[in-house]
Amino acid sequence: MKRFQWAILTLLVILAQYAYADSISTFRITRAVVFVGAGSDNAGFLLTGPGISIAGDGGIACQRDWCDGQIFPAGGPSAANFFHDQIFLEENRVEIGGHVLTDDTLDLTPFLELTTFGGFTFPVNATVGATFKGCQPAAMPDSFTGTAGSGDEFTTFILQMPTGGKFCSTWTFVAASDEFPDEFPAGFVFTEGKFVASTVPEPGTLGLVGCGLAGIVAAVRKRSRQRALR
Repeated sequence: MKRFQWAILTLLVILAQYAYADSISTFRITRAVVFVGAGSDNAGFLLTGPGISIAGDGGIACQRDWCDGQIFPAGGPSAANFFHDQIFLEENRVEIGGHVLTDDTLDLTPFLELTTFGGFTFPVNATVGATFKGCQPAAMPDSFTGTAGSGDEFTTFILQMPTGGKFCSTWTFVAASDEFPDEFPAGFVFTEGKFVASTVPEPGTLGLVGCGLAGIVAAVRKRSRQRALR
């Protein structure tokens, strides 16, 4: 009976080792940033967290909608108010645990996407060359299953993304075309945008936390001195 129990225990130890070896590492992304410019190859992104850093660039398919010279009238809504666009990966770099995997081998499921949920309107009175910045709630998928590397370094992992975020875009007011004023009237054109989602407290928040901790420490020390004098 004891031999049977030892055999079962040995088998469990062996299977546990294989299960551990085949397990998929999960990383928590604490900061996700996406830069969007005008044109086609217009997107860059950076995902960082404990033990992992993923950077890359590509494009967002927004050329027909709002990011490639389209003109929007003053006082009207932005076409970027509600969009759901995939970021097409081109070049990328994945670093896990300080080790850089083979470049341009990143694959994510589902697709790397950016979605906005609220909107803004452009100011009514604008002069040529004036800029306007509008911000709106935005988000990326909650999680990804990813692969990177090749050969012996091929790695599968899971990314837990920060929830929520904000997309802020900058627009420039341009004059109407002298030759084709009907086709190219005066209005706002997209210049650049930036999405940020983070679980890391802002510097101001960290400062408040630091001041609070300092106050607690001072109060504790004061009480200790009072007790020592009694």
